Amino acid sequence: MNKNLYLVEGKTDIARLKFEGAKYVVQTRGYNLSLQIINFLKLAQEKRKIILLFDPDQSGKMTAKMIASILTNCTIVNLNKQMCIGCGKIGIAESDNKYLKKILLPYLREDSNAKEKESITYQELIELGLVGNNAKELRKIIKDKFFVNVTNGKTLLRDLNILRLNKKLIEDTLNGR
Repeated sequence: MNKNLYLVEGKTDIARLKFEGAKYVVQTRGYNLSLQIINFLKLAQEKRKIILLFDPDQSGKMTAKMIASILTNCTIVNLNKQMCIGCGKIGIAESDNKYLKKILLPYLREDSNAKEKESITYQELIELGLVGNNAKELRKIIKDKFFVNVTNGKTLLRDLNILRLNKKLIEDTLNGR
């Protein structure tokens, strides 16, 4: 069993879930999902369960339902709106600490029981030429094939590990096989 992938709306949600112990967290940036993120999620669901954790407002609920209609291996976590209010805002980042821990506990337990090792390391990304100068063209090949985020080496590494891609597969892809 692999660790779960947590899908949230924004950067503050990522920070909050990482703080609570979630390893793989990706953001949608709201309701207008790009084709790249949709295709990435379709690939990711083949390797791990996707936990949809959106703000308990109208937009968050709509986004979760829309994504769940596209994916087959996902779970929507319905948050209590009253427990997610703070500083005049409604959201995961504003949620009560104890409440969020309680909601996440079953999924984080699954994660801790998963004996998953990285499928690819940062050192292997360097060896493949995917980090550093002149990596842009090679990263584009990987992005086009696997729909990963190639903004920086750390994000690329996260996405490749989410998809459980290893050095050999990446190498074959770069060599046109």
